[in-house]
Amino acid sequence: MSMTRRKPVCAGVPFPPLGALVWAILGAAQAFPAQGASTAGPPRIMIVAGPLEIHRTVAEQVAAELRRRSVTSERAHLPPPDRQEELDALVRSIAQAPPAVILTVGDQATEWACARLRGVPIVFTLVANALDEFYVRVETRTEGVAAGGVAADLAPRAVLEEVRACLPSLRRAALLHSPSSLRTAESIREAGQALDIDVVLVPAEQKRFLDALTRLEDIAPDAVLMIPDPQVYDSAAIRSLLTWGARRSTPIWGFSANVVKAGAYAGAFFDDRRIAAQTADLVLRMLDPNAGPPSPLEYAAGARRAVNLHTSGIIDKRVAEAFLSGDVLKYGDKP
Repeated sequence: MSMTRRKPVCAGVPFPPLGALVWAILGAAQAFPAQGASTAGPPRIMIVAGPLEIHRTVAEQVAAELRRRSVTSERAHLPPPDRQEELDALVRSIAQAPPAVILTVGDQATEWACARLRGVPIVFTLVANALDEFYVRVETRTEGVAAGGVAADLAPRAVLEEVRACLPSLRRAALLHSPSSLRTAESIREAGQALDIDVVLVPAEQKRFLDALTRLEDIAPDAVLMIPDPQVYDSAAIRSLLTWGARRSTPIWGFSANVVKAGAYAGAFFDDRRIAAQTADLVLRMLDPNAGPPSPLEYAAGARRAVNLHTSGIIDKRVAEAFLSGDVLKYGDKP
């Protein structure tokens, strides 16, 4: 899989600049023995965070969780892909003192580590559409490099359960996707079968987004589900879909708080503090010789909900009271 593909993962940054991160050829992988786990003293954890602010935020939160459990960690920020000397220096620093575990935050950092580092277990977190990533060992894809990790995605069934909690009458949903998010889309469609929800997959791309909207007209879904795929969505495509939903009185299920704030009907997505605690748990299991091998992929546990009450009024679709219980981000409720 090409390392030039970028996907937004931040609930607070729904569509970062697309196409700006073009990965240079990073050279051969650096192999070294995993000495960190057997070195005298407490195990060392190296956290490598990607370029987005949410990556650094979650890296800090994971480090705080580990400190709370008496485990210290070191943090590094992944240099931009055009700073080859800094990237090489980071590899050398890790090779000189191998940690017990390398934790990567975000898909850029994870792709880099899987391409450059060998001999130390790599655990990832905050990766969107994780089923579609080459380094995740799922189903029959056994060549994945990462030992395990936590997706930025909710479990496929959980996604649909959240939508139905908001829209109890949901029976038919459309989901726009590209080839780079096909596995993720298919997993949601499969989960829908057990919930009696017909999830119709709609191939889409930015340059021909109007074709996808035409297809939605034919499908006439009860709702449209968004997943964070930059091959499908840029800011113009998001605006087009939100406008289409408002005109057709069709709820649009957003993949981030900012998309809901911009006009999507509602959404549910990872909570950064919960995913930090979940990631810390995974790292600690990696350090436990009696814990056994980790699961190749864990979905984000728990969800943060958001609704746009203004949009709800425009399309005349009331949000179920049960969905509004608890800590819910509410937009459009003030003039």
